[in-house]
Amino acid sequence: GQFRALFCGLTQVRGTIVVTMDDDLQHPATEVIKLVRALTDDPKSDAVIGRAEERNHSPLRNIGSSLNDIVLRLSLGKPRNLQFGSFRAIRREIVDAMLSFQTSNPVPGPLLFRTTRRVKNVTVEHRPRLHGGSNYSLYQLGKVTLDNLLSYSTLPLKVVSVIGILTSLLSA
Repeated sequence: GQFRALFCGLTQVRGTIVVTMDDDLQHPATEVIKLVRALTDDPKSDAVIGRAEERNHSPLRNIGSSLNDIVLRLSLGKPRNLQFGSFRAIRREIVDAMLSFQTSNPVPGPLLFRTTRRVKNVTVEHRPRLHGGSNYSLYQLGKVTLDNLLSYSTLPLKVVSVIGILTSLLSA
């Protein structure tokens, strides 16, 4: 899938700053300069993620993204004002650290946030898709959200532990 292909590409790049973006041209390549400049101008940031003022996605996609955001806030402690996205600039050492995680379901946003909390957003242009549509169905968005919750968080373990303790206490 998309994330495995991205991580395959990350193993091949050699720059000190790595930029990732989708191939749908919703983020113009000219916006790369904003990301790189924001990262190089702030030595305290390890990654910069493009944040669109206005997203050009379907309502279903926006609902799925909102649900995923809630899960990430609860499970990873992601700040409410930080928006994940595929258009990002990351310092090389952070890319290397992300690649060191051995997971069968690599998801860039949670992996990035597990690697560093020094992530910020920069406003970028987001254009409507010129051809085709998103390949993410409601099922696939749900699967990504579940992967984020189960693969990158201890929240499910904590919830099951609390349920187990409460059940034991009630049984006693």
